[in-house]
Amino acid sequence: MYIPGYVLFLAGAFGLGHLLLYRDAARLWALRGLVLTGVMGLADGLGENLFLFQALGRIEDGADPDVLLAAAARFALLKWTLAVPLAVTAAWILVLLLARLRRPQKVVSGRKNRTEPVVSHAYDVAAGGEPLGRPRCDRSAARPARLGATPGVDQTADRGRRSGLRHSAR
Repeated sequence: MYIPGYVLFLAGAFGLGHLLLYRDAARLWALRGLVLTGVMGLADGLGENLFLFQALGRIEDGADPDVLLAAAARFALLKWTLAVPLAVTAAWILVLLLARLRRPQKVVSGRKNRTEPVVSHAYDVAAGGEPLGRPRCDRSAARPARLGATPGVDQTADRGRRSGLRHSAR
């Protein structure tokens, strides 16, 4: 009864993972796990148990059950080779699903909480403490036009050339 319980648990975890995970790669791993869980269940139910029952029947008849026991051992090896990595992957998927149930953390903007830098040069500071050199940038002022720009022409169409994109019409 243990292995069918494991198969049902793993199939449930992988099925939920395939339905509820966001990323395609995680959903693909969940689908692969679901398929391999079916293979593990078949290796246990049809492979190992069937060959063991046939071997027990041969023992009662007095025949040699070595071939049947070797086949059952191979299916048992396949079953446990799949069971251990599938259990680890199912636990990983369940952790991802449980992480979705938590409240999302509050995201605070870096620009909003950042202090303004104080820019001054020691050789430009006047007696009153104000820098004499380059003035501070006023962020509320409008951006000056580019050199060589034609007045009344939309400047946004020209941004592609500066970013490295090529346009067919110049």
